[in-house]
Amino acid sequence: MLVELLLEKSPLDVKCGDVHSVVLCSTGDVYAWGSNDYGQCGGGNTGSGNMAVVFSPRLVNFESYFRPNIQHISCGSEHSAFLDDVGRLFTCGRGQSGQLGHGSFADEPAPVYVSKIPDKVNEVACGEQHTVALTLKGEVYVMGSNTQG
Repeated sequence: MLVELLLEKSPLDVKCGDVHSVVLCSTGDVYAWGSNDYGQCGGGNTGSGNMAVVFSPRLVNFESYFRPNIQHISCGSEHSAFLDDVGRLFTCGRGQSGQLGHGSFADEPAPVYVSKIPDKVNEVACGEQHTVALTLKGEVYVMGSNTQG
């Protein structure tokens, strides 16, 4: 069932965090599954125990935004990042170290636009508790933990 669903959607890329996985499809849709304790699967909710686990691929919920055409994905330990075709960066999941780039340490159960980057983002990469964004102008923005430099 899992493989059939994803194959029908023509997967282009897959990324894995410590406890969750994200797949980007040729349609720009994104599916996620695994632990969702902090909202890293982007479904718009979190839970505890079995409620915090997404057992099969679920469409990532970009409800607050006009259907972005996602072009790039990345996963940190317990957060996810999504980059659309117009250079907007969205993040969700654990925000304990500020890795979501929203100017707070709050967790986000659904993707939120990172408005603090003044230019279009060209590439994104997530580490365990940080996120790095490269803009079209060649500027690098780093968000999150700096405990390891």
